[in-house]
Amino acid sequence: APNDADRNFISYIRKDKAGNQIVVLLNFSGVELTNYTLGIEKGKYRLIFNTDSVKYGGSGTLKKRIFTTTKTPSHGKEYSIRIDVPKLTCVYLTNRLKYIRGFYHAEKKRMRRHASRGRTRQSAFRAHQ
Repeated sequence: APNDADRNFISYIRKDKAGNQIVVLLNFSGVELTNYTLGIEKGKYRLIFNTDSVKYGGSGTLKKRIFTTTKTPSHGKEYSIRIDVPKLTCVYLTNRLKYIRGFYHAEKKRMRRHASRGRTRQSAFRAHQ
């Protein structure tokens, strides 16, 4: 993933052992990056977090939710996606939404179970470790 310092943009990828990825895009600039080409592994990626969303007080300009790679080399990768990255925004994409949702729902259920036993969120987390 690139470090595009000239545009005040950085991205990075977090992977687990199963190959699930979170792609993080950070635009520190006061200018939207329109049709930005991001070199990435082949596949489909789903938007899972966007600080420019209206629910976080943003403008809500990023409407697309699914991004499919094309065979366009960029940033040392054979495939890439094109994405409009709003100004002053952090965007998360994932290649495995079912994994994320499954984890989220299991975690939420576990927290409810601990809450019903009178535990706080912090003590429930410590108990799980």
